[in-house]
Amino acid sequence: MFLDELKKKAIELEIHTFEKILTLFDLIKLEKYYNFLCSKNEEGGFFSKNDESKILQRHILEPLVYIFEIQNLYPINVNSKILDVGTGPGIPGYFFFCLKISPIIFLNDSQIKRLKLLKEFHELNFDTKIHFLFDRAENIKNSEFDFIFMRSTIPYPWSAELIHQLISKSSKFIPFLAKNKLDFGIEKDFLKKLGLITTNEIELTDLKFLGERRFKVIEKFSNPVKGFPRTWDKISKEIKKING
Repeated sequence: MFLDELKKKAIELEIHTFEKILTLFDLIKLEKYYNFLCSKNEEGGFFSKNDESKILQRHILEPLVYIFEIQNLYPINVNSKILDVGTGPGIPGYFFFCLKISPIIFLNDSQIKRLKLLKEFHELNFDTKIHFLFDRAENIKNSEFDFIFMRSTIPYPWSAELIHQLISKSSKFIPFLAKNKLDFGIEKDFLKKLGLITTNEIELTDLKFLGERRFKVIEKFSNPVKGFPRTWDKISKEIKKING
C-alpha cells in the first residue's frame, strides 16, 4: 500500500529518478518511518496544518531525492559519521538510517519533544544504534563528523557560522536549500571570514514541483578571521535585520 502510494505520487510529480532511488532504500524501514510521521504528527506537532496532506511529497519524496543525489556524489558507507542538525522528527537524518547500507547517525535538536518521540519509535522497532543529541547545535563539541546536514533550521549562510566548530578539513557541510536569495559575492565573502568555501552546488530538477531546490557543499580551507564565528545572539540579530 505504502509503496503503491509512493510510486503513484512520484509519477504524478514527474520524479524521473524514482526507480533508481528505490534501489538504495530499505522499504520496510521507510514504511515504518512514514507511518510514525503520520500517526505521531498531531502529538509531536511535526508539520503545519497545510502540510498534513502533503507528507509524501514534502517530507518523504523530497529528502529521498536529496539523499539520492548526495549519494551519487559522495557515497556514504557504514563507517561514515553523519550529523543532522535541527532534525525535528528526523528529517532528513533518519532517511540515512532507511538506506540499505546505513552510516553512523547522530540526530540533533534542542526541542526535545519531537526528537524524543522519534527516539522512542526507533528503540521500539529497531536494534541499530542511533545517537540522539538533545542540545543546541553550538554546544556540540564533537568535530569528527564526515557529513553535516541541515534542512531548514537556520537560514543559510548563517547556518554555517552556527555550526562552524563542527566543520573540520575532512568534513562536508551540506545544507538543503530553496531559492538563492543572497548575492553570490556577499555569500562568498561571508564564508571566507569563516575559513569556508563552496566546493559544489547541485540543483534538483526532480523537485521542481516544490519550486527551486538545491544543496551546496561547504568545506573548510583555513581558520576564521578574528571576530568569527560570532555568538548566536549576534547571528540571530543579523538574520532578523536582513530577513525581517
